[in-house]
Amino acid sequence: ESIFGVSYAISFFLGAISSYARTHSVKLRIIQFLLNAEMDSTAHTRAALTRRPVNEILAQAHTDTFDIFRQYVFCLINRSDPAPVLDFIKTYRSAYDPVADIFIACNESEKI
Repeated sequence: ESIFGVSYAISFFLGAISSYARTHSVKLRIIQFLLNAEMDSTAHTRAALTRRPVNEILAQAHTDTFDIFRQYVFCLINRSDPAPVLDFIKTYRSAYDPVADIFIACNESEKI
């Protein structure tokens, strides 16, 4: 699968998490509490990731996509420098096509 297909899938889920985080502050605090130790132990990794564009990191051959995804989820949950993640979500705005069973690009007026 091309990096673009993966990018749209990752963007879809990060967008959903970002939206959830903005609208469920009490539940977000519970999630932060439950993941606190893991987020603290990977803070250095996350700080390094937020210095580069998300799509650049995902395009690297040696990238563990799931681990990177998890670090970006932590950025959104902690609201710690989420700008690169939010930019990525905007750039790869996506929707799920249940007929084709893939994530596709969508424009701003379409529901994500």
